[in-house]
Amino acid sequence: MKRILSILLCLILIGSMLTLASCDETTVPSNDETTENTDDSNNPSSSGGKTPKEGVDVLNGKTPKELYEAAIEKVSAMTNYELITNQVIDMTYQNQSLPTVNQVVISKLNGQEQYVKSTNDADASANMEIWYVNDWLYTTMGGSSVKANITWQQMQDNFMPEGASGSGLLMNIPESWFKNIRFEKDGELYFIEFTVSGEDYLKYMQSTALGDMIKDATDVTYIVYFDANGELGDIITKCDYVVTESGYTINCHLESTSTLSNVGNVTITAPEGNFIDVTGNMNLK
Repeated sequence: MKRILSILLCLILIGSMLTLASCDETTVPSNDETTENTDDSNNPSSSGGKTPKEGVDVLNGKTPKELYEAAIEKVSAMTNYELITNQVIDMTYQNQSLPTVNQVVISKLNGQEQYVKSTNDADASANMEIWYVNDWLYTTMGGSSVKANITWQQMQDNFMPEGASGSGLLMNIPESWFKNIRFEKDGELYFIEFTVSGEDYLKYMQSTALGDMIKDATDVTYIVYFDANGELGDIITKCDYVVTESGYTINCHLESTSTLSNVGNVTITAPEGNFIDVTGNMNLK
Protein backbone atom coordinates (compact mmCIF):
# COMPACT_ATOMS: atom_id res chain seq x y z
CA MET A 1 0.00 0.00 0.00
CA LYS A 2 2.70 2.48 0.98
CA ARG A 3 4.75 1.63 -2.14
CA ILE A 4 1.80 2.26 -4.47
CA LEU A 5 0.92 5.56 -2.83
CA SER A 6 4.52 6.73 -2.90
CA ILE A 7 4.88 5.99 -6.63
CA LEU A 8 1.63 7.69 -7.56
CA LEU A 9 2.22 10.75 -5.42
CA CYS A 10 5.74 11.20 -6.76
CA LEU A 11 4.70 10.76 -10.40
CA ILE A 12 2.10 13.46 -9.89
CA LEU A 13 4.78 15.67 -8.37
CA ILE A 14 6.85 15.42 -11.55
CA GLY A 15 4.28 17.36 -13.53
CA SER A 16 2.57 19.52 -10.95
CA MET A 17 4.32 20.23 -7.67
CA LEU A 18 7.68 20.45 -9.44
CA THR A 19 6.46 23.28 -11.62
CA LEU A 20 8.34 25.96 -9.69
CA ALA A 21 12.05 25.97 -9.03
CA SER A 22 14.14 28.70 -7.46
CA CYS A 23 17.81 29.25 -7.00
CA ASP A 24 19.15 28.51 -3.52
CA GLU A 25 21.64 31.35 -3.89
CA THR A 26 18.74 33.67 -4.82
CA THR A 27 20.56 34.44 -8.06
CA VAL A 28 18.66 34.09 -11.31
CA PRO A 29 20.87 35.49 -14.09
CA SER A 30 19.38 38.04 -16.43
CA ASN A 31 18.85 37.12 -20.08
CA ASP A 32 22.39 38.15 -21.07
CA GLU A 33 24.04 35.95 -18.43
CA THR A 34 23.30 32.51 -19.80
CA THR A 35 25.75 29.77 -18.96
CA GLU A 36 25.88 28.35 -22.49
CA ASN A 37 26.72 30.15 -25.74
CA THR A 38 25.82 29.15 -29.26
CA ASP A 39 26.00 30.68 -32.71
CA ASP A 40 22.49 29.50 -33.61
CA SER A 41 21.01 32.99 -33.54
CA ASN A 42 18.04 31.87 -35.64
CA ASN A 43 16.89 29.42 -32.99
CA PRO A 44 14.20 31.17 -30.92
CA SER A 45 14.80 28.73 -28.05
CA SER A 46 18.42 29.75 -27.72
CA SER A 47 19.70 33.03 -26.39
CA GLY A 48 22.99 32.60 -28.27
CA GLY A 49 24.68 34.55 -25.51
CA LYS A 50 22.92 37.67 -26.80
CA THR A 51 19.77 39.54 -25.88
CA PRO A 52 16.90 38.00 -27.91
CA LYS A 53 15.30 40.22 -30.53
CA GLU A 54 12.12 40.63 -28.49
CA GLY A 55 13.85 40.34 -25.13
CA VAL A 56 13.02 42.71 -22.30
CA ASP A 57 15.10 43.94 -19.41
CA VAL A 58 12.50 44.94 -16.81
CA LEU A 59 8.81 44.42 -16.09
CA ASN A 60 6.93 46.68 -13.70
CA GLY A 61 10.28 47.95 -12.44
CA LYS A 62 11.73 44.48 -11.77
CA THR A 63 14.57 42.70 -13.53
CA PRO A 64 14.03 39.02 -14.50
CA LYS A 65 15.87 37.98 -11.36
CA GLU A 66 13.78 40.23 -9.10
CA LEU A 67 10.54 39.28 -10.83
CA TYR A 68 11.16 35.56 -10.52
CA GLU A 69 12.38 35.74 -6.93
CA ALA A 70 9.30 37.73 -5.94
CA ALA A 71 7.03 35.09 -7.49
CA ILE A 72 8.89 32.25 -5.75
CA GLU A 73 8.73 34.03 -2.40
CA LYS A 74 5.02 34.69 -2.81
CA VAL A 75 4.17 31.11 -3.80
CA SER A 76 6.37 29.61 -1.08
CA ALA A 77 4.47 31.58 1.54
CA MET A 78 1.05 30.41 0.34
CA THR A 79 -0.83 28.01 2.61
CA ASN A 80 -4.17 28.01 0.82
CA TYR A 81 -4.55 27.56 -2.94
CA GLU A 82 -5.59 25.29 -5.81
CA LEU A 83 -3.12 24.19 -8.49
CA ILE A 84 -4.56 22.76 -11.70
CA THR A 85 -2.09 20.96 -13.97
CA ASN A 86 -2.85 19.67 -17.45
CA GLN A 87 -0.30 17.05 -18.48
CA VAL A 88 0.34 15.45 -21.87
CA ILE A 89 2.55 12.37 -21.67
CA ASP A 90 3.86 10.67 -24.81
CA MET A 91 5.41 7.25 -24.22
CA THR A 92 7.28 4.64 -26.23
CA TYR A 93 8.06 1.04 -25.39
CA GLN A 94 10.55 -0.96 -27.49
CA ASN A 95 10.44 1.78 -30.17
CA GLN A 96 6.65 1.51 -30.39
CA SER A 97 4.50 4.53 -29.57
CA LEU A 98 1.97 4.06 -26.82
CA PRO A 99 -1.31 6.00 -26.66
CA THR A 100 -0.81 9.60 -25.53
CA VAL A 101 -2.01 10.18 -22.00
CA ASN A 102 -3.88 13.40 -21.25
CA GLN A 103 -3.95 13.82 -17.50
CA VAL A 104 -5.46 16.47 -15.26
CA VAL A 105 -4.16 16.88 -11.72
CA ILE A 106 -5.96 19.07 -9.21
CA SER A 107 -3.98 19.82 -6.05
CA LYS A 108 -5.45 21.76 -3.14
CA LEU A 109 -3.78 22.95 0.05
CA ASN A 110 -5.31 24.43 3.18
CA GLY A 111 -2.66 24.60 5.88
CA GLN A 112 -1.98 20.98 6.81
CA GLU A 113 -4.97 19.71 4.84
CA GLN A 114 -4.41 18.42 1.32
CA TYR A 115 -6.42 17.10 -1.60
CA VAL A 116 -5.19 15.62 -4.88
CA LYS A 117 -7.29 14.33 -7.76
CA SER A 118 -5.67 12.76 -10.83
CA THR A 119 -7.67 11.68 -13.89
CA ASN A 120 -6.55 10.63 -17.37
CA ASP A 121 -8.13 9.49 -20.61
CA ALA A 122 -6.03 6.34 -20.98
CA ASP A 123 -6.94 4.21 -17.98
CA ALA A 124 -9.86 4.98 -15.69
CA SER A 125 -8.55 2.46 -13.16
CA ALA A 126 -5.53 4.73 -12.63
CA ASN A 127 -7.70 7.67 -11.60
CA MET A 128 -7.09 8.61 -8.01
CA GLU A 129 -8.26 10.89 -5.22
CA ILE A 130 -6.37 11.58 -2.00
CA TRP A 131 -7.48 13.58 1.04
CA TYR A 132 -5.49 14.37 4.14
CA VAL A 133 -7.76 15.82 6.84
CA ASN A 134 -7.46 15.75 10.65
CA ASP A 135 -4.60 13.21 10.72
CA TRP A 136 -6.41 10.82 8.38
CA LEU A 137 -5.21 9.91 4.87
CA TYR A 138 -8.04 8.79 2.56
CA THR A 139 -7.42 7.26 -0.86
CA THR A 140 -9.69 6.01 -3.63
CA MET A 141 -8.07 4.17 -6.56
CA GLY A 142 -8.98 1.27 -8.79
CA GLY A 143 -12.30 0.72 -7.09
CA SER A 144 -10.78 0.55 -3.61
CA SER A 145 -11.26 3.06 -0.80
CA VAL A 146 -8.88 2.97 2.15
CA LYS A 147 -7.86 5.23 5.01
CA ALA A 148 -5.02 5.43 7.50
CA ASN A 149 -4.49 7.42 10.69
CA ILE A 150 -1.09 9.16 10.32
CA THR A 151 0.39 12.43 11.50
CA TRP A 152 1.35 15.33 9.22
CA GLN A 153 5.01 14.56 9.90
CA GLN A 154 4.50 10.91 8.85
CA MET A 155 2.59 12.05 5.77
CA GLN A 156 5.50 14.23 4.64
CA ASP A 157 8.29 11.83 5.62
CA ASN A 158 6.73 8.82 3.91
CA PHE A 159 5.02 10.19 0.82
CA MET A 160 6.75 13.43 -0.15
CA PRO A 161 10.15 13.19 -1.92
CA GLU A 162 12.00 15.41 0.55
CA GLY A 163 10.14 14.76 3.76
CA ALA A 164 8.81 17.37 6.15
CA SER A 165 12.32 18.32 7.28
CA GLY A 166 13.98 18.07 3.87
CA SER A 167 16.29 20.58 2.25
CA GLY A 168 13.55 22.20 0.20
CA LEU A 169 15.36 21.37 -3.05
CA LEU A 170 12.14 21.14 -5.05
CA MET A 171 11.76 24.86 -4.52
CA ASN A 172 15.48 25.66 -4.27
CA ILE A 173 17.39 24.34 -7.27
CA PRO A 174 21.14 25.17 -6.99
CA GLU A 175 22.33 28.02 -9.20
CA SER A 176 24.78 25.74 -11.04
CA TRP A 177 21.85 23.72 -12.43
CA PHE A 178 20.35 26.69 -14.34
CA LYS A 179 21.23 27.52 -17.94
CA ASN A 180 19.87 29.07 -21.16
CA ILE A 181 17.88 31.75 -19.34
CA ARG A 182 15.93 34.32 -21.35
CA PHE A 183 13.21 36.87 -20.66
CA GLU A 184 10.82 37.85 -23.46
CA LYS A 185 7.44 39.30 -24.29
CA ASP A 186 4.65 37.19 -25.82
CA GLY A 187 1.77 39.44 -26.88
CA GLU A 188 0.48 41.08 -23.71
CA LEU A 189 2.30 38.57 -21.50
CA TYR A 190 5.91 38.14 -20.46
CA PHE A 191 7.79 34.95 -19.77
CA ILE A 192 11.04 33.68 -18.31
CA GLU A 193 12.33 30.50 -19.95
CA PHE A 194 15.20 28.43 -18.62
CA THR A 195 16.43 24.87 -18.37
CA VAL A 196 17.56 22.89 -15.36
CA SER A 197 20.35 20.33 -15.68
CA GLY A 198 18.80 16.92 -16.32
CA GLU A 199 21.93 15.14 -15.12
CA ASP A 200 21.92 16.88 -11.75
CA TYR A 201 18.14 16.70 -11.46
CA LEU A 202 18.24 12.95 -12.17
CA LYS A 203 20.76 12.38 -9.39
CA TYR A 204 18.45 14.18 -7.01
CA MET A 205 15.33 12.29 -8.12
CA GLN A 206 17.18 8.99 -7.74
CA SER A 207 17.73 9.84 -4.08
CA THR A 208 13.97 10.08 -3.47
CA ALA A 209 11.11 7.57 -3.47
CA LEU A 210 11.37 7.51 -7.28
CA GLY A 211 14.99 6.39 -7.15
CA ASP A 212 14.44 2.87 -8.43
CA MET A 213 12.06 4.02 -11.20
CA ILE A 214 13.65 7.02 -12.92
CA LYS A 215 16.69 5.85 -14.87
CA ASP A 216 17.41 8.68 -17.29
CA ALA A 217 16.34 12.29 -17.82
CA THR A 218 17.16 15.20 -20.10
CA ASP A 219 17.26 18.87 -19.14
CA VAL A 220 13.96 20.15 -17.77
CA THR A 221 12.56 23.24 -19.51
CA TYR A 222 10.52 25.75 -17.52
CA ILE A 223 8.49 28.62 -18.99
CA VAL A 224 6.99 30.94 -16.38
CA TYR A 225 4.48 33.58 -17.52
CA PHE A 226 3.68 36.94 -15.93
CA ASP A 227 1.13 39.61 -16.73
CA ALA A 228 2.00 43.27 -17.28
CA ASN A 229 1.84 43.89 -13.52
CA GLY A 230 4.36 41.16 -12.79
CA GLU A 231 1.78 38.74 -11.36
CA LEU A 232 2.47 35.03 -11.88
CA GLY A 233 0.59 33.29 -14.69
CA ASP A 234 0.82 29.81 -16.20
CA ILE A 235 3.85 27.62 -15.57
CA ILE A 236 4.89 25.26 -18.39
CA THR A 237 7.20 22.31 -17.81
CA LYS A 238 8.77 20.06 -20.47
CA CYS A 239 11.01 17.07 -19.84
CA ASP A 240 12.00 13.60 -21.03
CA TYR A 241 12.68 10.70 -18.70
CA VAL A 242 12.83 6.91 -18.61
CA VAL A 243 10.72 4.88 -16.19
CA THR A 244 11.61 1.28 -15.35
CA GLU A 245 9.05 -0.63 -13.33
CA SER A 246 8.10 -4.34 -13.12
CA GLY A 247 10.58 -5.24 -15.86
CA TYR A 248 9.29 -2.66 -18.33
CA THR A 249 11.31 0.30 -19.62
CA ILE A 250 9.22 3.19 -20.94
CA ASN A 251 10.50 6.42 -22.49
CA CYS A 252 8.33 9.38 -21.53
CA HIS A 253 7.98 12.95 -22.79
CA LEU A 254 5.99 15.19 -20.48
CA GLU A 255 4.56 18.63 -21.16
CA SER A 256 2.46 20.24 -18.47
CA THR A 257 0.73 23.56 -17.88
CA SER A 258 -0.07 24.57 -14.31
CA THR A 259 -2.22 27.41 -13.06
CA LEU A 260 -2.68 28.69 -9.50
CA SER A 261 -6.24 29.66 -8.60
CA ASN A 262 -8.63 30.17 -5.68
CA VAL A 263 -5.81 31.52 -3.52
CA GLY A 264 -7.12 31.95 0.03
CA ASN A 265 -10.51 30.42 -0.79
CA VAL A 266 -9.88 26.66 -0.58
CA THR A 267 -11.66 24.39 1.90
CA ILE A 268 -11.04 20.65 2.19
CA THR A 269 -13.40 18.21 3.88
CA ALA A 270 -13.05 14.48 4.58
CA PRO A 271 -14.85 12.25 2.06
CA GLU A 272 -17.98 10.32 2.90
CA GLY A 273 -18.45 6.61 2.32
CA ASN A 274 -16.96 3.34 3.50
CA PHE A 275 -13.17 3.47 3.71
CA ILE A 276 -11.27 0.41 4.95
CA ASP A 277 -8.85 1.24 7.77
CA VAL A 278 -5.35 0.04 6.77
CA THR A 279 -3.38 1.94 9.40
CA GLY A 280 -1.81 -1.26 10.71
CA ASN A 281 -0.51 -2.18 7.23
CA MET A 282 1.22 1.10 6.40
CA ASN A 283 4.72 0.26 7.70
CA LEU A 284 5.50 3.91 8.26
CA LYS A 285 8.87 5.38 9.22
